[in-house]
This record gives sequence, structure tokens and C-alpha cells, in this order.
Amino acid sequence: MGQETFAPFWNNAIHWLDEGRKGIVGVVHDPALQVLSKSGLQCEKTDFREDLSVFVRTAYSDNHVEKIQHFVAEGGGLLIGGHAWYWAETHRGQNPMTEFSGNKILNNMGLSLLETTVEGGLYKAPVPSQAMKDTYCFRNLLRRFAGHVTDGKELSNEEEACLKKLGGDCAKYLKTKAYDCFSYNQIVSTLTDILMKSDMPQVCDSCPAKTPKDHLLLSVAAEVYKVSPDPDALLPYIIKHNPFLPVVYNHRIKINVNTAGGEDWISTGLYLSPGMKTYMIIPAEMVNKEWKVEWTKLSSLCVC
Repeated sequence: MGQETFAPFWNNAIHWLDEGRKGIVGVVHDPALQVLSKSGLQCEKTDFREDLSVFVRTAYSDNHVEKIQHFVAEGGGLLIGGHAWYWAETHRGQNPMTEFSGNKILNNMGLSLLETTVEGGLYKAPVPSQAMKDTYCFRNLLRRFAGHVTDGKELSNEEEACLKKLGGDCAKYLKTKAYDCFSYNQIVSTLTDILMKSDMPQVCDSCPAKTPKDHLLLSVAAEVYKVSPDPDALLPYIIKHNPFLPVVYNHRIKINVNTAGGEDWISTGLYLSPGMKTYMIIPAEMVNKEWKVEWTKLSSLCVC
């Protein structure tokens, strides 16, 4: 029932990607083949081939990444679908933006599948003539916010309301780590400039973030620091009040514990002040034995 309902959408998408070539549509999975075979185009169940006009696949495999990217760059059509939320749930600690198979294909095309989800429902498509004016756009709002910070340009109430979302989107975008992409480096530069010229909120229990601007700055500060070409120069703008704490050098920790085959977190009793760096030497016997070191939000060191 669902496939029949969406058949017109699938057919329109396939014909748009085919661009009138009337070539072969390669389909990896049977359910999609059953629907697309009614499009009037020649559809075949096949893995990727360079002689295809359109290639249809899911986002759950990273086979032929470079070949598919070259295929699209040369004008081939790619219809790819899937979600990243389940992968993110089952691969904690890994970066979906760079390690999820679908994003390995899509990132170079300026697209990414996020691990976030949206509520089910009917969503009205924007009117093209009004889309740029009334619809949230990541790049447009970032440009407007940069002008607000650097030149004092006023933001509308609608733009103010979208700043928290913009901060989350910027943080996700920075995780693509597309250092060889001009637009990526441009956004890193823009966000760095924003952080250096903004009054970064120094939040604590008694001084929480209150405004959408505060939420935006806090969302992007840590991510910009991670990808900044000169993080040490950026740190004083992020953490303005960093009290001097005694530093311990060459401290050796001996851990002797039996977790009975389970998983447990053991505090080392050591803490790092905000922005502080440390270096750790791990015994060779621990390598590839699933030991992990974690920095918690309180900056304590835990070992598992």
C-alpha cells in the first residue's frame, strides 16, 4: 500500500535523474525494483555499473564510494535513501558525519544524513518564491548572524528564534571535517571570527545560558576549537576566566580491578581544568583490549 502510494513520487524522481537519456536504471534491492519497473524506464537488479543512467541504493553500505562519486560528478543520477539514527545508537562514540557509510558517499556532494529524527506528520512543501524569505536556511542565517556580531546588524524575531537550531546545525556541520573543501574552511573561519568578536557566556549553575545567542555560541565553541587550525589562539576567547591550578607531571597510575567480565568505569582521581591539555602513555598490554579513557563533563579522568 505504501509503495503504491509513493509510486508517482519515485517515478518523477527517476525521470528527473535520468534527464531524458532513457538509460538503464540499476536497482540494488527488490522492493524498489518492483515500484520503479512501472516507470517506463529499463530497470535492472544490479550492483553499481558505470554504464547506468541512474543508480538506486540504500545508505547502509560504503561499497564503490569513489566510483559512485565519480559517476555523479560525470552526470549520472543517484537515488539513495536511509537513516543514520539507528547506526548512531549502535555505534556510540563514533562520528556519524564521517563514519556512517551513507555519509562517506554524500559528504563530498554537500549532503549528509543526520542522526537526529523528526516527528511523523504532514509537512507542507515551501513555496519556491517565498522559500528564501520565510524558510530557515543554514547558510543565510549564519551570514546574517555574522553580520549581527561583527557589524551590529539587527536580527528579526524569526531569525532570533532560529539561532538555537543554527548552533546545533553548525556543530553537526563541523563534524564532517571536510578540510579539503573551500566552503567548509570558509564556515570555520566565519565561526572563528564570530567567537572572537562575541561575548562568550561563561556559564555555571548560578549563571545559565539564557538567550538563543548564548545557546548558539555554546553549541559551536567546542566544535570550532576541535577543528581550528590554531586552537590555542582561540581558547582565551572561549574560556575567559581560567584559574591557575597546580599541575602534576609524570604521575603514574596503577589500576588493579576485577569487573567479573562486565563493564565498569573507574575514576583515576585526576581532573583537568577547562582547556587544559594532558598527555597519556598507555602500557602496550592495554592496546586492542577494549580499554577506554573518558573525560566526563566535570573533566575527571575515568578508565574502563
